[in-house]
Amino acid sequence: MGIVRCAERQFTGHKSGTELCRLRSPGRARVFHHQGTKIKGLVIVRARARDGRCRIISKVTKDKPKRYLGLDLSLSSPGFAVIEVADRKPRLITTAHVKTGSDDPQALRYELIEAFALLFLREQLRAGPVEAIVRETWPPARDYRQNDKIHGAWSAVDRALSRYGCEVNVNLTPTTVKKTVTGNGKAEKAEVAAAVRRLLGLAEDYRFATDDESDAAAVVLAYLIGQNLIDVKER
Repeated sequence: MGIVRCAERQFTGHKSGTELCRLRSPGRARVFHHQGTKIKGLVIVRARARDGRCRIISKVTKDKPKRYLGLDLSLSSPGFAVIEVADRKPRLITTAHVKTGSDDPQALRYELIEAFALLFLREQLRAGPVEAIVRETWPPARDYRQNDKIHGAWSAVDRALSRYGCEVNVNLTPTTVKKTVTGNGKAEKAEVAAAVRRLLGLAEDYRFATDDESDAAAVVLAYLIGQNLIDVKER
């Protein structure tokens, strides 16, 4: 009958060692295996003492995929990335960026960023809410004008997010992102993009439109790795 023993106490609500078996009718159940803190399978059944009869305890369902938004913001070319996670596997949904011209008034550039973010968010949120919004921070510069540019871009996207009842949940430093994704806190743009392709299972010849897009994806991946939400193969 293929009796196996359940070592997962929290999931079934039974003591460790509860006997499980497969139902006799074909296609209704199968033997389960242990992986991490979950028991994977279609139906869990328990064998009654002595007579060997079985009854269904509960059904195991897969976690619903969750989406995460990454932001790599600047005044000249802010980048956006959405990554979906299902069964601890990340999948790239989309990346995007918008270019603003240095010959345009600074206030107009902020408005262009906000308008782009509004349209991007509207499209992505149609598929459902995002679990977390992660932004790469910018270390303060001595030139206050540079700080104004970065913080202005942040505010533009924050306004767009607020229209949909969203806000940035997590901020990560560039060093943290690079260190987590590549193993090197001083990694170059090309190294970051290569690490993103590897972690997402993309082809080696896959090319992001800009470094801002690959950086935005790296921001999400750094968060997912840091929170132990995805499985990462050794480099």
